[in-house]
Amino acid sequence: MQRDQLEEAEKVFGEALELNKEAQNVQGQTFALGKVGDIYMQRDQLEEAEKAFGEALELDKEAQNVQGQAFALGKLGDIYMQRDQLKLAEKAFREALELNKEAQNVQGQAFALGNLGNIYICRDQLAEAEKAFGEALELFKEAQNVQNQAIALRRLGHIYIHRDQLEEAEKAFGEALKLDKEAQNVQSQTFALKKLGNIYMQRDQLKEAEKAFREALKLNKEAQDRDQLEEAKKAFGEALELSKEAQNVQDQAIALGELGNICMQRDQLEEAEKASGEALELFKETQNVKNQAIALRRLGHTYICRDELEEAEKAFGEALALDRKAHDLWGQAEDLRSLGNLYICQGQLEKARNTY
Repeated sequence: MQRDQLEEAEKVFGEALELNKEAQNVQGQTFALGKVGDIYMQRDQLEEAEKAFGEALELDKEAQNVQGQAFALGKLGDIYMQRDQLKLAEKAFREALELNKEAQNVQGQAFALGNLGNIYICRDQLAEAEKAFGEALELFKEAQNVQNQAIALRRLGHIYIHRDQLEEAEKAFGEALKLDKEAQNVQSQTFALKKLGNIYMQRDQLKEAEKAFREALKLNKEAQDRDQLEEAKKAFGEALELSKEAQNVQDQAIALGELGNICMQRDQLEEAEKASGEALELFKETQNVKNQAIALRRLGHTYICRDELEEAEKAFGEALALDRKAHDLWGQAEDLRSLGNLYICQGQLEKARNTY
């Protein structure tokens, strides 16, 4: 939603809230507060969003609306996650889980478990994360939610890779790939294939790795042939301009990062480097360590495509240092994998082995 549309929506739902207060319509008030809270979240006004969902929660308690309470707690958990307030987020998601059980809301339970799993990953509590994602997976199966089954399987796959349980990781990403094919999710298929390729590389199964990477490449090319990239580039370009207008540095950086990705896929390496470089500077400005690391990884891949291997090594090394600082285990794994692939390209096999 564009800036002027958000302002208009905020005005409409603000007026609706006042009218529902006048009419003492609790359900109408909670609905309006939820919509206002969503608008604040889109604008990154987390304090205001927390207040809106907190008020909605109290009204839902008053009305004994179990489902409404679970929804508000889920939103509050998302806000706490964005602020890195993991204890508060865990408390909110646990309460949401119990309320969803009470309401027999299978999907609500699954989403709460998935969110708890993400918290455990942030804390490096991999056994708890595996349990949470495993339970979420079973519930998503029960709800026949293919897309979120695939997401849960990918999360489990990451956990298995981190533990060096390559057989389990292969199975998880293989199942995720089948589901992504069923859902015709090309981007997630390519992601799963790349992960499978990396697993085969670690096992020295070079034929299987080559096959997986070739399939991923083919899917990327098919997506390009559908000319979705031009539309995506246009959309992110417009988002960038709106973020500049709104002086939202974080959103500018995100839009630039996505533009860099698109330029990479279209082999526009100069434009990709420029976009990722600008995104990096903006993420430095907002002190967003995780996204600085992502931008550096993107720059590293751009340099590899241009055969600037020294610059690529430097970029991946800086990304690794930032991911260690942020305790981002998956980021570290990606950085090490990128360095390993780079060393293979350079014929430095001993260094490559040490990264896997």
